[in-house]
Formats: sequence, C-alpha cells, structure tokens
Amino acid sequence: MNFKIIEKNIVSKENRIENCEDRIVFNNYFACVIDGVTSKSSLLYDGNKKSGLLVGEILEKTILNLEKDTNLPNMLDILTNSIKDYYIKHKIINDVKNNPFNRLSASMIIYSNYYNQIWMIGDCQCLIDDNLYTNNKLIDKILADTRSFYITKELIEGKTIEELMKYDTGREYILPLLISQTYFQNNRFDSEYSYCVVDGFPINMSQVKIIEAKNASSIILASDGYPKLYNNLKESENYLNYILEKDPLCYNIFKSTKGKQKNMVSYDDRAYLKLKIE
Repeated sequence: MNFKIIEKNIVSKENRIENCEDRIVFNNYFACVIDGVTSKSSLLYDGNKKSGLLVGEILEKTILNLEKDTNLPNMLDILTNSIKDYYIKHKIINDVKNNPFNRLSASMIIYSNYYNQIWMIGDCQCLIDDNLYTNNKLIDKILADTRSFYITKELIEGKTIEELMKYDTGREYILPLLISQTYFQNNRFDSEYSYCVVDGFPINMSQVKIIEAKNASSIILASDGYPKLYNNLKESENYLNYILEKDPLCYNIFKSTKGKQKNMVSYDDRAYLKLKIE
C-alpha cells in the first residue's frame, strides 16, 4: 500500500513558525506528527532553544533515517537512544535522570506504511476514516479541572477574562503539579498517573496505543492543539476558532492546562496531517 498527503497544516501558537514545537514529518515509509512537550523550566538548549523545539529536530532526523520495516519495539529504542545520545554528548544525563522536568520530551503519532499501523506515544489523536482515537492522560484531566476551578474562583472574585489572558493565574496555580507529573513519565512505578513520552528513557510498550489501519481509506494524524478532530482541515480549524472565541482561557467549554495568552493566536501549537491510503 502507498499513501499521499491530502491536507497538512502546522501553526505556532505565537504565530511564528520558527518557534513551533509541533512538527510534521513524512517520507515514503512513515508519516508522523511530533508534539514537543511545553517546557516546565526556563532551561534553554544549544544556546537558545526550548526543549520542545530541540526534541522535534532530533526526532525528525531520526524518523527520516529509519528503515522502512522498522517495527515498533525497535523504533522506540532508536527514538529513545537518539535523545539519550544528546544527553550523553552534552553531559547532562544525570541531571535529566534526577530532574525529569528538564528532559527533551515529545509525544508522537506515527503511521507505518509497511505495517499499516498507527503508533500513539503520549498525547495525540487520529481519525481513521470516521473513527476517532485519542491517547489522553488521566493527570491532564485532573490538572485541567483544577485549573478550571481556580480560574472560575478568580472570575467570581472580580478578575476579567482579559486580565487572565495577560497573566494566567490558573496555570501558575497548577505549575508545581505540572512539574511533579513529569516524575511519572516513563516511570516503571505501577500507577494510574504513569504515562509514556519519548524522552531518552525506556518507554513502557504497554502504554503505547497500537491501531490497525489495514482497511483504512484515509488517516488523519494530529497533535492536541486541536480540541476536536474532524475529517477535514476546515472543520477542525472552525471548531478551534469557535473555542478560541467562546472560551479563550480554555477552562469552560474545553478544559485544558493552558489557555490562549494575549498576543497569541491559540492555546497551543498545532499540526494536522491527512493521508489518503491507496
């Protein structure tokens, strides 16, 4: 089977594509959306790059150099080692082992043309024909609800939406918990709060969602920068615009751990890739 690109879109929340931490990657064998995790610290890499930007660059090169028949376990090892090699080269392996909030971390959704499968590592979403698949984390729901609670309290006390878009006190309130949650990523501790990402440390394969796509006619891969995924780009963008107009703080209609800040175009970077399977 082969595939071709029908629609693709990638937008930075800052409206500056050079700062976008989402990435679309494809060749004849793989199609992939990479979502670099928003940094929880002020640490920069390679001089001036945020972790989410750098990890996308590393993983893109790695994906494009894979053999076409690379299976999931081997891919997880190769992706993990590509980031681990960076840690070792820059002598930060001990720091990121002990302080997971400093890791280069990304969620990924990958379509393998050879195996006709979709592999979901961390937060991402896809549509296979009309069937939606997500891979949400329990901790994200808990923290989104907590932020919603705090923002609602702020509004009751007289804060305005505009004030909170300038300075998101709800995000500040949950930030210590966002940092704490990183201790559960790729952690072997058996917990309902554990989750997987690509971060240079071994990935628990049981947390990777595998979706068969042998009979698919179309596949859409997207980051969680889209609050709801539709079968075409226009509808997906229209619903996002509806949320940004009606609930820009993302605390009510669509609850998130972050909202749209003043002078930004969305609450998060976003990437959308639609494939036709032939």
